[in-house]
Amino acid sequence: MDFNTITITGNVTADAKLRKIGDNKHALNFAIVCNMGTRPNGQPDSLYTDCTIYDNFALAMEKYIKRGRGVVVMGTLKQNQFTDKTGTKQIHHYVSVTNLKLTGKKEDGKDESTEHHA
Repeated sequence: MDFNTITITGNVTADAKLRKIGDNKHALNFAIVCNMGTRPNGQPDSLYTDCTIYDNFALAMEKYIKRGRGVVVMGTLKQNQFTDKTGTKQIHHYVSVTNLKLTGKKEDGKDESTEHHA
């Protein structure tokens, strides 16, 4: 049996967007950036990763996933395959989040570190 688990620490790039995907089904989409240092050419080495939280977990986390917020996301790496408008096949990778830890500071400036599970 193969294992598909991923953990990434970073900062939320924009406020999360909640969308309805069916009867009583929801998806909360957001992206994080993980700053990994500097490349040999002096440019920043950053990894941008799309993330999705589903259903009740999505509803509960919507108010916390805001731009600049520090997070640790844990989940499985998923992919969507599709054909774009030009007819080119594309693959989109994202993390299906099962656990999320909020890090850093809340909007009121107080330190916060809390963990949430799907």
